[in-house]
Amino acid sequence: MIAVPSFRHYSECGIQDRTVVYFTDRGQWRAWLAEHFETETEVWFVFPTIRSGKKGVLKTAFVYPQDIMDAIKDDDAAWANFQTFPDSYKRIRIAYIDSARKRPEEFRKRLNNFIEKTRRNKRIVGYGGVEKYHN
Repeated sequence: MIAVPSFRHYSECGIQDRTVVYFTDRGQWRAWLAEHFETETEVWFVFPTIRSGKKGVLKTAFVYPQDIMDAIKDDDAAWANFQTFPDSYKRIRIAYIDSARKRPEEFRKRLNNFIEKTRRNKRIVGYGGVEKYHN
């Protein structure tokens, strides 16, 4: 863990004298969270800027699961619309679907919902069951 220096912009946000922990993958984050979720009162997520040279979430390789991609491709309208969505949106939504893989019923529900909304050219806003859409 590294203590945050008291830079002006940190103090303006109220995070001076806090502890900063850097995670390079989901496993490290989950292990830390499992150990600290009862004792920490808040968590701030900080993402590196492009100028920092550090890898950000969208700078790391993401492999789209073939079965999910095949299911989207099976619906011509959904596939056509999917290809027009921003890469960041596609990655977030596909990762959300894939995260339910160990729960087959939930996995299928998420995949079907995504395909239905994508077919209608609607983007899901929010996380999980938030039912808000925009074009």
